[in-house]
Amino acid sequence: MDAIFSFQLPLMLFLQGLRTPMMTKFVELVTSLGEQAIVIVVLVTVYWCIDKKKGYLIASSVLFSTVTMQILKAIFRVPRPFMKYPDQVVGERQHTATGYSFPSGHSTTASSFYGALYKGFQQKWIKAIALTLVIAIPLSRLYLGVHWPMDVAVGTLIGIFFSFIMASTIMKIYESDKLFNRVAIIVSVLMLPMAAVLGIALDWTDIDYRAFHNLMQNGALAGGMFLGTYFERKNVSFMISGSIKKRARNLALGILMAAPIVAILMVIPFMHYFLEAIAYAFLGFWVSFLYPMIAVKLGWMERESK
Repeated sequence: MDAIFSFQLPLMLFLQGLRTPMMTKFVELVTSLGEQAIVIVVLVTVYWCIDKKKGYLIASSVLFSTVTMQILKAIFRVPRPFMKYPDQVVGERQHTATGYSFPSGHSTTASSFYGALYKGFQQKWIKAIALTLVIAIPLSRLYLGVHWPMDVAVGTLIGIFFSFIMASTIMKIYESDKLFNRVAIIVSVLMLPMAAVLGIALDWTDIDYRAFHNLMQNGALAGGMFLGTYFERKNVSFMISGSIKKRARNLALGILMAAPIVAILMVIPFMHYFLEAIAYAFLGFWVSFLYPMIAVKLGWMERESK
């Protein structure tokens, strides 16, 4: 294993030698575009306000790829470059590099999220931005010294697999009620218990936090999201309509209404990680089902005509 690290080290040192304060600030901005908050806000905007089908594609691509990535992190537990060679590699923006190194979470998220935007939208400017970020965000992780080349390569391939190669399959699932419901049930049945068990283990045992914390979060979010899609199609089936102003209002209300509940769950000290899992599951369930149900009942959204 040391030979694999030493083989990659020269490239890390070369990139480190190119750093300037201005360039580092720019690269930090680029890398921030592959982080959780950006992804969730854009996903919610697309799902509630633009196109449900495209929202489903983005959610499926990101959640399948990130859960896969986190499972690999938990299995391999590769140290980050600045941890393996603390005297040679300086890691920038380390607060975004708390877990293990392989595969790269930012690279996986960027290639799955922006890859899905590339596949889902036909506007040339969206495709250009998306493709640029699929390339730029993984490179930013190398420049910042928080990932090895093998990390970003594998992470990018995982994301590309789900966003590009599996895109047509995900769309076929969306268009078939039988497949849609089957996938929703399978994912929620697998992910929610896993997230709950990991949350309890993180609270009550000495299980490796770096290996399992993000897997718990992503698993809970995926389970809640897919469970919600099942109930939404069965009981709500909301339709995106109305003016841009009305859609923007729905987006703002949906985010504001969820924020206090998620915040409360995440700050209660008792069984902190278990409640964090509940918060992430609730967030996914809120996006895909609870808020659309409330919005339809209050007349903010309309039902699809059957």
